[in-house]
Amino acid sequence: MSVDSPPQETSSNGAPPIPLPPASLLSSQSDFFDDRTGRKGHHHRSKKNKADHTATVPNLPAEMPEPSGTPDWLCTPKSPPVIYRSYIYDKKNHPNSPEFHHLLQQGLEIFEHISPEASSQDNPRPTPSHQLSDEERHLAAELIKCPSVPALSILAPLPQTQWDLFFSTLKGNNEALHITPSKFDFSNNFLLEIASPQTWVTTFHMEILMYMLAERHRELLQREQLAFTTPFLASGIQEIWKRFKLIRRKDRFQWDKRLTELVLKPGQKWMEDVITIYTPMCWGEKHWVGLSINLDLGCVEILDPLPSLYSDKKVVKFMEGVLTSLPYLVKKVAKHQQTQFRGLKPFYWKRMEDIYINERSGDCGPVSIKFMELHANGDPAPHMSGITDHAVDDLRKQYAMDIYKTIVIPAYHTLTFP
Repeated sequence: MSVDSPPQETSSNGAPPIPLPPASLLSSQSDFFDDRTGRKGHHHRSKKNKADHTATVPNLPAEMPEPSGTPDWLCTPKSPPVIYRSYIYDKKNHPNSPEFHHLLQQGLEIFEHISPEASSQDNPRPTPSHQLSDEERHLAAELIKCPSVPALSILAPLPQTQWDLFFSTLKGNNEALHITPSKFDFSNNFLLEIASPQTWVTTFHMEILMYMLAERHRELLQREQLAFTTPFLASGIQEIWKRFKLIRRKDRFQWDKRLTELVLKPGQKWMEDVITIYTPMCWGEKHWVGLSINLDLGCVEILDPLPSLYSDKKVVKFMEGVLTSLPYLVKKVAKHQQTQFRGLKPFYWKRMEDIYINERSGDCGPVSIKFMELHANGDPAPHMSGITDHAVDDLRKQYAMDIYKTIVIPAYHTLTFP
């Protein structure tokens, strides 16, 4: 069975110091970027999505202070803080874009550099350009007072009245762009893509879902020494794997700063604050799985929504870089001497069995997220095995509403959550 997602291409030219996304997405603008930095994770082609989101733009003065709208992971010691926007391109939705953007292939995730206004040095985080309509204000009021958004349990019944209002409101304002306090910028259409059954989701969708769940389950994660982290953990290791594999003295390998920052994140330092890490991984540039990485045991449990898609032989190839590199990353960066870390032997993997199989395809991203959420909570009833296609439809809608309430509404209202 094929997976409902398009192929993707990744390339790098290593030409410092400008950030460079995949060459297949650039055409004549390849000198704008540098593959050493840039946005997190792999960029996925999709003709279904029109998601707007932030990443990196070059050519800002070196003395310019870091814009507050730039996530920390976009900055390196050797490059100034910058911003770019990545989105699935559709010419009709961007009538004011420069002409060269129309030369790129329709439906691809492309990269558009953003030139900040001079005043952005004094007020770098722009105020929301979108003004809420009466319908959106009504939706916000309804969601604020709705106790079942965010969901009260991991697999909760969908609040149908709120969903109907949410869908009709966002559909009528689907191109509205939200500039959020969480430093994630996206449109209403972006959220409707998360909510749409059998619709492929991008790396940025997955990143926001992991961010939201990390905030929601913060107390559990801290208590149980767990962490929900960005898809860049796996994709970042994949990016450096060829170089790492060839080097003889692997203990001297210079790790990407973004990876070391994940290992040493304050309050989530590996082998001290965190023992088990949850992260999404994309296989074959078309299929999402969830990973549960136990640093103590050296074990990676794979939460795969469609196990029949790839044979074990293929999985070994996908996982080789992660399994081999992780021990060296932990040893060099986490300073494991004061822990029970198992040494430099490669980690081993196993697939979780007796879990829901998404045979209809297209839902692998949100289902992988739900698998990780359930696994971190001890797999409560109805368990990963009790998920149904109908439950997947509902959980996608619930995730979209939860993101709107916890990430979008605070851009326009001051909210207090218990």
